[in-house]
Amino acid sequence: MTSSSLTHFVQACPICGRRLQVRMSLLGRSVACPHCQAEFTASLESEPGASANDLLARAEMLLAQNRQAPSNDRMVDAAP
Repeated sequence: MTSSSLTHFVQACPICGRRLQVRMSLLGRSVACPHCQAEFTASLESEPGASANDLLARAEMLLAQNRQAPSNDRMVDAAP
């Protein structure tokens, strides 16, 4: 077992599906996907898939937030 596996866990972005390596210290906190900038709560439990309406609503919200610069302290690393 590597030290990285003790300090990180893998979670898929609920919007783009990318596998992200999330620091354990961010568990339960709001994080942002480095690929699509979607914000979600870091969680060890996987959530059920979103419906098309949920994804459209999320896309509209992300477009509205696009005017603001993303905060780098909430970005997570993409998993290898």
